[in-house]
Amino acid sequence: MTKKNADKQLMPLLTGAVNACVANPIILFPFVTAAFIQLFILEILYFSPRFPLSTFFGPIIRTFWSDSDSQLIPTGVSRRAHNRLMIS
Repeated sequence: MTKKNADKQLMPLLTGAVNACVANPIILFPFVTAAFIQLFILEILYFSPRFPLSTFFGPIIRTFWSDSDSQLIPTGVSRRAHNRLMIS
């Protein structure tokens, strides 16, 4: 196998990447930090409607997703039926 063809192989490339991460674990620090921050934000968004967090996040959520959108739906029509009509 030529050198040029060996560079395109998946397993040697992955082996080299894993070996580099094992030899220098500091390489993973930015990725682990970013993943932790994203999961933390996702958890806050998930629990934001519940009591302890809703006192702080409730006004923020109402600002972005207010009930003023419901005024556009005619009386007597459910939101689900209205959405189905708007899609089709």
